[in-house]
Amino acid sequence: MHAKVSNTRPPSRAVPMKIPSSAALLLSMSLVQFGGCHDHSQDPPIRATTVSGKTTYELASFSVTVPETWVTVTKINRTRGPLSEQRIEFETPDRGHFTLRSYGGQRGSLNKWAAEMKSPTSTVKGTTIDALPATEVVDRQAGSRIVIVGWDDRVLVLHAHGIEGNSALDSAVRSVRIHRETKAVPQ
Repeated sequence: MHAKVSNTRPPSRAVPMKIPSSAALLLSMSLVQFGGCHDHSQDPPIRATTVSGKTTYELASFSVTVPETWVTVTKINRTRGPLSEQRIEFETPDRGHFTLRSYGGQRGSLNKWAAEMKSPTSTVKGTTIDALPATEVVDRQAGSRIVIVGWDDRVLVLHAHGIEGNSALDSAVRSVRIHRETKAVPQ
């Protein structure tokens, strides 16, 4: 099975429906209880520092350095709850995408993540991210490169699409630093 690491969804063709106020209240309460809603005011800021044409972004569980010409599309730095998520996505000048997503609550699931990312046309090899063992899945036919690394109870997925063979991408992947002291803050 080949899974895409993307946050884009096809346009919805759903017909709007009216929800009775008691059902809406119950739904909103369950979303808050199970993490569907999140108070972003509690999230730490993502620090960005630019030096000599490269910008380093510091998220709660990792940091990455990319060319300053890469535009930030998405930034999330959730640290609360057992399934905390940090994510940053870039668009390159040639319209490629580089996404880094770190998830909490993933102890022992690294092999499962790697298996989900494989496709019949991909190659898999071992590599390292910040001296930690990682798995790299490359699908040249799809123009995709995925690197998965795990530590403590976290997994970090790096996904590049449309920028394979780019030395700036290789440099960005090598620049990733894992913040090994990352702990999810209970809600």
